[in-house]
Amino acid sequence: MNQPICNVEIKKFDSGYAIIEMSGRFIPGGDPDIADVIKSSIRNLVAEGIIKIVVDLHHVDYFASNVIGALVDGKMATESVDGSIILYRPKKYLRDSLKMVKIDVIIRIVDDLDEALDMLDIPRVDE
Repeated sequence: MNQPICNVEIKKFDSGYAIIEMSGRFIPGGDPDIADVIKSSIRNLVAEGIIKIVVDLHHVDYFASNVIGALVDGKMATESVDGSIILYRPKKYLRDSLKMVKIDVIIRIVDDLDEALDMLDIPRVDE
């Protein structure tokens, strides 16, 4: 069976936040399961003290409900230490799907990085 073609890359910034760039098709399965990779990536950031996270979904073509669960888990992990997570620039059909299952009520979704950084109260020192 083919492994899902997807990637998770983390970029950390000196001002104390991270951007998790996701790309590809996120479907269940694989070893390790991609939802577990996302959960552990967010939890590891939180353990490092990086509690303000932007998840860039611009290059995601599809994700299954297990990935939504991983993002909600990440939201709870960041909030448990007074942090936050924001979903950034999903494609229209992904945004529509997220709204349909009401994830936008739990996790903010924005299309502008400056807006995301403002919501996270991040100073503009990385530019």
